Amino acid sequence: MKRITVILPDDLAALLDHEAVARGANVSEVVRASLRIAMLPNSKRALPFAAICDDPTLATGAATDEALEADWAGELDRGGR
Repeated sequence: MKRITVILPDDLAALLDHEAVARGANVSEVVRASLRIAMLPNSKRALPFAAICDDPTLATGAATDEALEADWAGELDRGGR
C-alpha cells in the first residue's frame, strides 16, 4: 500500500470522521471504500446488510411477491381493504 496525504476542508473531514465511527472502521478504510466506489463503479461492493438474517423459515423475496399478489391482488381489484 502507498501512503498519501490529502488536505480536506473541515466540513468534509468531519463527515469522514462521522462515517468512520458509524461504520466502526478507520478513516483510511472509509476513504479506500469511497474511492473504490467512485473510481471503479463496476467493482463489487460489500453489502453490509447481506446475510443479516439467515433464518431458513423466512420467505424469499420471490415467494413474498407471489404471496402478496395471491392474497392482495384480488382484494384490491374488488375494492377491498
